[in-house]
Amino acid sequence: MLNIRISILFVIAAILGTVLFWLAAYSWFDMPISTFVEKAKAVLLNKPKNIISTQDALNLGRLIEKGIVIEGNDVLSRVSDFYTTIITLLITIITILGITIPLYIKTNAETVAKQQAKQEVKSYFSENISYHSHLETALKRSTPEIKRMLSSEIEEFSSSYDEQISDILAEIEKYSKLAELSKNIDVEEMLRLPEKIKIIEKYIQQMDPVEREASQGRVEEL
Repeated sequence: MLNIRISILFVIAAILGTVLFWLAAYSWFDMPISTFVEKAKAVLLNKPKNIISTQDALNLGRLIEKGIVIEGNDVLSRVSDFYTTIITLLITIITILGITIPLYIKTNAETVAKQQAKQEVKSYFSENISYHSHLETALKRSTPEIKRMLSSEIEEFSSSYDEQISDILAEIEKYSKLAELSKNIDVEEMLRLPEKIKIIEKYIQQMDPVEREASQGRVEEL
């Protein structure tokens, strides 16, 4: 099946290449195609009436070697290359179109189908009013269950919320007590406390060992 398709593509490309070639020849030489064919036959197939001399043949051979004069085989090979180029170009274009066109059609069809589906749904809900009653009935049936579920959730939330509030109030009460205690503390006395401790340490170091042990015992009792 694939070989048949490729053969069909080659045939179509050859036909299009032939048509393009004859159109180009007609526009270039400005003569009918039949006249062009007759003159081409006369040039390519008819033998010359006059036989050229050896010197002319040598000169013609040199001109052919330099590429100034083109042989009939060269003309045919160039025409064949022209057809091959056109066929390759047409096959490339057909291949690209064969890949891109189905993708474009697919995406365009999907977009159109989505738009039509949305439009149909909108028109259905705008024209048919019966679904409102069905929705209301379903909502009435599910309302008790929804309330029950929400009530349990609300109770759990409120209980946890009350516990958090009680914890926050307890912390506030602690901080308020600390604030009241801090009011009774003299800041200057607190700042002088390290100096007094140093004085007491020096005094203890100057005491006798017996008195020092006795003072340490009293401090431990305190």
